[in-house]
Amino acid sequence: MAIIRAFKRDHNCPICDNSKGKCRETEDNLILCMGAVGDRVPGYRYVKPSKDRVWAIWAPDTDGRGTTSEEWRSRLDQRARENAAREARRAANCMSAGGRDRHYRRLLDALNLNTSDRQDLQRRGFTDQQIEAAGFKSVEQWERLDRHYPDNLPGVVNEGRSLNTFAPGYLCPTRNQDGLIIGCQVRAREGTPKYYWLTSATRANPSGATPHTTHKELPLTYVKGTGDRPWIAFCEGTGAKPHLASIRLGCDVVGAAGGQFGSSPEQIKAAIDSGLAPILLPDGGAIDNPNVMRQYQGLAELVPGLTILWWGQNTKADGDVDEVDPATLDQARLICM
Repeated sequence: MAIIRAFKRDHNCPICDNSKGKCRETEDNLILCMGAVGDRVPGYRYVKPSKDRVWAIWAPDTDGRGTTSEEWRSRLDQRARENAAREARRAANCMSAGGRDRHYRRLLDALNLNTSDRQDLQRRGFTDQQIEAAGFKSVEQWERLDRHYPDNLPGVVNEGRSLNTFAPGYLCPTRNQDGLIIGCQVRAREGTPKYYWLTSATRANPSGATPHTTHKELPLTYVKGTGDRPWIAFCEGTGAKPHLASIRLGCDVVGAAGGQFGSSPEQIKAAIDSGLAPILLPDGGAIDNPNVMRQYQGLAELVPGLTILWWGQNTKADGDVDEVDPATLDQARLICM
C-alpha cells in the first residue's frame, strides 16, 4: 500500500477526526486509522487491522449501510470523553522522573544478563564494560520480580509482582539528559515487534501506567559521550544503536524509538540546550524512504542548524552508524540538510 498523505493540520482523518498526522491515506483510497470507532462510519467500512497492527484499515463504503453522521459524531464524542478521562487519570498517576529512576535501578540491579543476550550485544560491538554501563538486562516472558513495585511504574503488572514482558529479550534503559532512567524498551530475541516499550496499560487495564513522560511524550534516550567531539547527534532507536553511536563518535547521542523525534519536542528542546552542535545520523537507505525523510524534516524544524553526518549511506547496504567500519566513519563529512 503506497501512502500518499498523512492527515494533519487542516486535513482531518475521516474515520476518527484526528489531525495529528497519525492516520494515513493510500493511493487505493484506503484509510489507515489509529483511532477507529465501531465498524462503520459515514462513507467507510472497517476491513481489517494492518499486518503490524498499528492501524485499522478502512475502505470506501459502497453498499450504503454505513452509520449516519449523527451516530458517528455521537461515537466520536463519547470516545473523546473516554480518552480524556483516561489521560487525566494517567497524568494524575504519572510517576516522576526521579521516582522512575529509583525503582528502575532497583529492578535492574535484581536482574542478570544471560549468555545469549550478552553474545548478541558483543556481536554488535560492545565490550563487557560497555554492556554494564548501558545497563542491559535479560527478561523472560512475564518476568517475575523479586519484590513488590509501585503500580504506577510503567511495565509493572500483577499487583507489582511481574513485568509486562510478552516476549523475552533484554531490557534497554532509556535515560534523560540528567542521566535518570525514565523508561525501558525490550529488545525481543525473536518475532515482531523487535522492540517494545515496558507499559502497564493492557486490554484488561487500559488506564495502566504508560512510558509517557509528564509532558505526554515517549521517552528519548540520551547517551553521554566520553570523547571530546562537541556534538549532540540524533539517531533512530533507543536500544543498542545510540550507545554504539556515542562510543564510535565520541559524542553525546539522542535516540528516538522508530525515529519519532517529532513526538517528543520538550525533550528535544532540553537536549539542544546543551549548546552542542546538532548532527543527524541517517540510517542507510533513509533517503529513499519518504516516511523517514518526513521524520528527519520534523526534527530539523525542532533543531536549528541541524547538519548531517554523511558516509555515503544511500542504500541499506551502506550501513547505519552502528554497522559501518571505523575507517568509513573517519572519512564521513558534514553536509547541510
